[in-house]
Amino acid sequence: MIKDPEGFNSSPSASFDGLFDWDFLLPAFAPTKIAPMDLDAVIERGGKFLVFETKKGETEIPRGQIITLERLVETGPFTVIILRAKTASEITGWDCWYQGKMEVNKEHIEGDSVALVAFTRRWFEWASRKG
Repeated sequence: MIKDPEGFNSSPSASFDGLFDWDFLLPAFAPTKIAPMDLDAVIERGGKFLVFETKKGETEIPRGQIITLERLVETGPFTVIILRAKTASEITGWDCWYQGKMEVNKEHIEGDSVALVAFTRRWFEWASRKG
C-alpha cells in the first residue's frame, strides 16, 4: 500500500517498472500491524550494504519501518541513510545510521547532493577493502 500516492507519483524510483500490491500478504501477519515495506535503494559491496530511505520533507517514518531499519543496522553490515528529499536538488543533509558498540548510532550530516556523493564514495572505498 502506498501511503502517499501523490508524492510517490511525483517522483518514481529509478528504473520504476510498476507497482506490486503486497496487501494480499497481510492475512499472513494477522493479528499484528506488520506489513511489507520497501527500501528505496540498496548497494552491496564486499558483504556490506548501504541502504537509502527517502521521505518527503518531514514525513514521519512509520514505527515499523524504523524498527526494521534499526534491526538491519544491528546485524552489522548495514549502513542506513535517511534523506528528507525526493530529488538530488532537494538534499540539504541526511541522517546516517550505523552500528555502534552497544546501539545504533544516529548522526545528522549537513550537505547537498555533492556532499552525499562524496560520503557514498568514502563508504564504497571502505566497503571495498579486503579483510
